[in-house]
Amino acid sequence: MNLTKNQYVLFKNGRKEGYLEARWSDKHQAFFTFMDDDEKIWSTTVIDKPKRKKSERKFEPSEKTCPIRIYPCGQNDKCYIVEDGVYGRSKGGYPSRVAYKYIAKSICYANEQGEIFKPIWA
Repeated sequence: MNLTKNQYVLFKNGRKEGYLEARWSDKHQAFFTFMDDDEKIWSTTVIDKPKRKKSERKFEPSEKTCPIRIYPCGQNDKCYIVEDGVYGRSKGGYPSRVAYKYIAKSICYANEQGEIFKPIWA
């Protein structure tokens, strides 16, 4: 018998073993495990783990959730364009290159003054 990822076997000593640890015996038609003194204990009690509920709340940009102010140097339909730094050397008259970061407008918050804020994780 095979266990799935959301199942475990409960033994009489209270020990729980998942699908990677549980051992099945075809002869005894039961799962077994070893005690500290190398004695086998048997069980046929298979329990399904409770499923975790996914968060049904969607992210809403607000003054609390978006604390970092950004200064976009451009934008398009879906995102703001922000300078992310300069790399390269300006040696021999060749200019350095500027890197840009794109931040989705849907996660940004704009207040009445037109200032734009992003969440910490963006």
